Amino acid sequence: MKIRTEDALRFVALMLAALACGVEAQQFGPARVITERATMEMLAPSVEVPGTVIGRNDSRLASELEAKLVWIAEVGTEIRAGDTVARLENFTFKIREMETQSLVEREQANVTFLQSELKRLEQLSERNLSAKSQYDKTVAELAVAKSNYQIAQAQLGYAQIAMHITQIRAPFDGVVTERLTKPR
Repeated sequence: MKIRTEDALRFVALMLAALACGVEAQQFGPARVITERATMEMLAPSVEVPGTVIGRNDSRLASELEAKLVWIAEVGTEIRAGDTVARLENFTFKIREMETQSLVEREQANVTFLQSELKRLEQLSERNLSAKSQYDKTVAELAVAKSNYQIAQAQLGYAQIAMHITQIRAPFDGVVTERLTKPR
């Protein structure tokens, strides 16, 4: 019967360990053992699962405008609610605002002219110096001009809102923790 070298080494190691335990037991005496009475306790079950914690005030900011991003706050920047966190290029929105402001002024001028024209026609009509159809036509044109003026004011409101939202503002106090894009 052949004995492998590995088995022989294991046997020698076990014998040495047994001898060492015997020497230790003789040197220190028997090991001390402490006993406790067993008790029953209710423990809450727990399960460990991987996940990501997102705070209640965690927010990813975006804009509904299509425009070039020209500036964004650096990671780690402390911000207050309402502070600008990013800016979009606003050149085209400034032009649109100027254009609609001019449209409002033009429509206002038209309303003013038609109102004075209507007063003039009323005075002429009192002396039977103007046609009723001319008066009726001016009344209708004034109504259309007032409507156009209101439409122009609404368009100006939209242009002003677009200008305002080219600056993306923080909804609450916090710290910039991540930049998902960078200025072009």
